[in-house]
Amino acid sequence: MANFKGGRELSSVLGFTFNGNNEDTGYNTGTEMHLEVAGKQHLPNHWSFGVVGYWYEQLTADSNNPEILGDFKGRAIALGPELSYQFTRNPKRPVTLDLRWYHEFDVKNRLEGDSVFLTISLPLSITKRRRAGRIGHSRRGNRPPRRDLSMDGRHSSDDNRGYFMKTRH
Repeated sequence: MANFKGGRELSSVLGFTFNGNNEDTGYNTGTEMHLEVAGKQHLPNHWSFGVVGYWYEQLTADSNNPEILGDFKGRAIALGPELSYQFTRNPKRPVTLDLRWYHEFDVKNRLEGDSVFLTISLPLSITKRRRAGRIGHSRRGNRPPRRDLSMDGRHSSDDNRGYFMKTRH
């Protein structure tokens, strides 16, 4: 949810990862859930900054692991800063450069550490929005309006000539 007039953005995404069985080892990693959040302030000079974070939780246990490890469910929470710049040389195709640093804490059954990501984002395609039609105008172009039909399907102006209108134009 972005408010570009006020310059604030709040976004989140919830995802699930369903892992399959590793045929070589017979090991199966459990189902994973991740929630990613970001709060940003957009500045008038194409820069933005904010706070990012994620919560990772393994929902089901790994299978075929040594008993000494137990269910071995992973968990991690991370927070950190974000800095972005949007290149607007071509406003129809904005390109964004984004730098994020995540500091992990509350980590269980995973490697713990900090992560730094530098990403570049560009749209694969941009389509024009269709303009809404004006009230009282047909979407059918310049064709004449449909004629009224009587209750039995004949044109009301046919004067009972005995034929039915099969198509409407």
